[in-house]
Amino acid sequence: MDKINKKSFGFLSYLKNLLRNIFPSYYTRVLYYSYPQYIWAKEIKKILNRINNPDFTIIDAPCGDGIISYWLEKSFKNDFELYDISLKAIEKAKENIKGVKIFCNDVANIPANNKKAIWLLINSFFLLSDIEDSIQKLRNRVDYIICIFPELTSKDFLLWKKENPDYFHPNEMNFDDTVLFFANQGYQLYYQKKTIKISHYSKRLSLFYPLYLRIFNLCEFFFSARKSYSFNLVVFKKSFNI
Repeated sequence: MDKINKKSFGFLSYLKNLLRNIFPSYYTRVLYYSYPQYIWAKEIKKILNRINNPDFTIIDAPCGDGIISYWLEKSFKNDFELYDISLKAIEKAKENIKGVKIFCNDVANIPANNKKAIWLLINSFFLLSDIEDSIQKLRNRVDYIICIFPELTSKDFLLWKKENPDYFHPNEMNFDDTVLFFANQGYQLYYQKKTIKISHYSKRLSLFYPLYLRIFNLCEFFFSARKSYSFNLVVFKKSFNI
């Protein structure tokens, strides 16, 4: 199985390099096309449209290689600030995302200034050991926290944990405990979309969905052991009654 997976990922890398040489203008889009992050970005767009305030800075932290902000900044005029401690990920983000502020820095060191912000806490809440301190430090600045985290009881998450037994999650919580945690930090539930399941080859794709993304979507579907992702999307709004 390991040999098959290595050959599969090698084949995908070959396709991406081929596309880079033939259609360089499309390469970055393919580079940043990854399930489920592409769908997460579409869901977050709906939330940002609902909040509808271009004066908020959007803080993406930890941002990884910036895949979420890559899709979002095309649709919104907000200022973006991206933070991650991985120099490799930050260098990739700087290479492919222009016009946003990108920093190689820990979440704990995000400036606590007075510029109001929305914090994208995407698939990383479980991993931050000092999350309480970071939330309180940024409380004066952050009015909304958009949080995406896996559904603990889903088959795909249990399979992922089995494949990564040494991966430590200091804040692993179910949906209700997560809502209670943020309530204790002074953030009330503003919006929820519980247990969203995304198939690798989604039936919800538009008829106008780009062909090259459909091709990579199909490749991922056939080559991945996990055929779907299950996650929770929750938005918290700062409360003044704590």
